[in-house]
Amino acid sequence: MSANRTGDGDAQPRRLSLAAIAGVLLAIASVLLPATWALPVALIAIVLGVIGYRQARRDPRTGPQWVSVVAMVVGAFVAISQGIILVLVATG
Repeated sequence: MSANRTGDGDAQPRRLSLAAIAGVLLAIASVLLPATWALPVALIAIVLGVIGYRQARRDPRTGPQWVSVVAMVVGAFVAISQGIILVLVATG
């Protein structure tokens, strides 16, 4: 049985957050890109992850929230690591 129910007992289908899915795809793609391209793509993935997370919090039928969290975590990891690489290359 579905855990998503309204007050009248009708089951509501879950909707996937397109922002969260796009965020995950961009975060994964940013892992494969060179540093100069990976940094902006990872930042966009973080923003889309936040948008998807907010959508899921606002409407419980939208989800799952873990997809948004994955987009934010992977995007942040790539953004931080690639930012460090770019700084080291620029100063070294």
